[in-house]
Amino acid sequence: MAWLIGLPVAMLSALRPRSVIDGFCSSATVLLLAVPGFWLGMLIVVELISWFGYKAPSTVTHLWANHEDYVRTARAKGINERLVLVRHALRNSLLPVLTLSGLMLAFLLGGSVAVEQAFGTPGLGTFMVRAAVERDINIVQNLTLFYADIFIIVNLGIVNLGVDVLYGWLDPRIRLA
Repeated sequence: MAWLIGLPVAMLSALRPRSVIDGFCSSATVLLLAVPGFWLGMLIVVELISWFGYKAPSTVTHLWANHEDYVRTARAKGINERLVLVRHALRNSLLPVLTLSGLMLAFLLGGSVAVEQAFGTPGLGTFMVRAAVERDINIVQNLTLFYADIFIIVNLGIVNLGVDVLYGWLDPRIRLA
């Protein structure tokens, strides 16, 4: 979206410098940059819902309902309820949790400095802030390099590989794909 909207607006603004069009494009750009992404996303979703005339389904499925076929089939076979929950329901419910855990590991690392500082918890983030205040450049550089290394390791796929292996272990259908 940024490329589709940003490039034409930038070209239009560059073609007419210091004009009304340039002022409008610059103002619109600053306004859109100031709007939080989650709020703008919500507005886009609401607009698309009203544009396409979407209506929510009239049926309600409760979280405690056993609406999945594999759970129903396991219960119909007479398998113990605990085994049904552990071997069927829990294994399949862990897939989205695993996905988000792998993705959030890097964000957790990046937020540790602010969280440790806010809650007064000792750790590498607090150590980094203390080193920055004391102008200890070597420690700040080394900790920044350490955080960058961890972030790169996560993004290069070691954690993603682990998540994929756990996917195959949790859901046998993925092994066959």
